[in-house]
Amino acid sequence: GGEKEKSIMKQIDVKITGIRCAGCVMGIENSLSHLTGIKKASVSLTRQIVEVWFDPDAIHITDVIDAIKKLGYKAEVLV
Repeated sequence: GGEKEKSIMKQIDVKITGIRCAGCVMGIENSLSHLTGIKKASVSLTRQIVEVWFDPDAIHITDVIDAIKKLGYKAEVLV
């Protein structure tokens, strides 16, 4: 009866342009992981990609992209 279903985590890859150092990686991971609905963010410096695990009921992909852009990087979802 009225139990809320556990939402399913989704994973997306976001291409980020402008990551130059480990400090950039830490900043992006920290900023994203503090957003509501994001379970994990893992940046690959060599691939210039962040893998984001998130709850689609709690946060939208555009919010993730906007958060990265606010940090001063270009970001686009890879499909």
